[in-house]
Amino acid sequence: MNPSIALRGRLDFVSLGQIIQFLASNSSNGTMVLKSPFVNQPGLICFSKGIIVNAFCGNLQGIDAAYSLFGWTEGEFEFDVARVEKERRITQSLMEIIMEGSRMLDEGRIKEMGAESRDIARPYRPHLEEGVTFVPSPDVDYSYVVAEEVFPPGKNIVEEGNHGNWICVILDGYADVVKDTPSGPLTLCRVGPGALIGDIAIVLKKENVRRASVLAIEEVTLGVLDLERIHRELALMSQGLQGILLSLNRRLAEVNFNLSRLHVSGNKTDLKNLEGKGRFNLDQGKDALYSITRGWASLVCKADKGYVRIAELESGDFVGRAPFLDIGHEPGQAVLLPSDDFSVNELPLQEIVEEYENSSNMIKCIASYISNCVAATTMQVRGMSLPAPIPAAKNVRSLR
Repeated sequence: MNPSIALRGRLDFVSLGQIIQFLASNSSNGTMVLKSPFVNQPGLICFSKGIIVNAFCGNLQGIDAAYSLFGWTEGEFEFDVARVEKERRITQSLMEIIMEGSRMLDEGRIKEMGAESRDIARPYRPHLEEGVTFVPSPDVDYSYVVAEEVFPPGKNIVEEGNHGNWICVILDGYADVVKDTPSGPLTLCRVGPGALIGDIAIVLKKENVRRASVLAIEEVTLGVLDLERIHRELALMSQGLQGILLSLNRRLAEVNFNLSRLHVSGNKTDLKNLEGKGRFNLDQGKDALYSITRGWASLVCKADKGYVRIAELESGDFVGRAPFLDIGHEPGQAVLLPSDDFSVNELPLQEIVEEYENSSNMIKCIASYISNCVAATTMQVRGMSLPAPIPAAKNVRSLR
């Protein structure tokens, strides 16, 4: 056996999206080699620190190749840690790649290799229904499930504004996350098996007001998680990592609010350009993490015809790139517009990464799922335009 092969399996047993999420969550370096009985050449997806930097499929390279490989639903894969490519040809975030690749496959824009020879009817897949934003779920540690409950179709699992001091995981079925707006209900996203209902603030800050409703669109089986066990694990964390998780939780509330705001106003952008706007350089080529110590900042992203506000960040929030979180906008797709009194402290990134990697699978699952939700909503706020990264501005203040 080749000692450089760290992982191998079958594509008909685990989906490409699940494999990608696993490799990303472990900040993996190497190349995933995919082999299909219907294609002569292998497909390649290259990772650097958990980020997809390039892909190859036949004559295709880059993002087009990555999307094409979602059609390889049969065959084998292996992850070779000895094949490392650092040059980045793909700038899209992890969630953009997974969500767009899955949708392109369902819409027939990429070919499912081998599907024609099997003559199997495609099952109903509510997570790929037209017009639906589906949030992929990481693998959940089901040993935390202490009780189960079943909700019929059309039943609210939780209602916005109500209180609840529990966290659940969807064991089976699909549900829509819905937020009330002055213009009526807005569906933020659809979630399915492995999705979490409840957030980390319930445990760390004892905040238990639901920020959105969750509606079962078919029969949903929920697993209630052992909150005391999760609380004990979070209590042992450093304040630095706790702060990042709470800030991530608040970031989700911010992007949900801004999606609702744009939905009500009907606007596509907040700013036509950034002329005259002071910016902080988020050091796009560097893994670095900072905590806001004073002031505030608006985080804006490039949209089709200008820039759109994603979040308002305040004291205690993090900025920069945490290699274990893929939130779909920072720093590669984002610009930070600070207040005059804005200041930050650099966090000990390596220590935080090591602490996170030594956390339980459930803690990592919670963090990964929240970041998936942030990325999915960010894509909606930007209008699914998938723009190129924003180049670093000249003559700006640096976070370093």
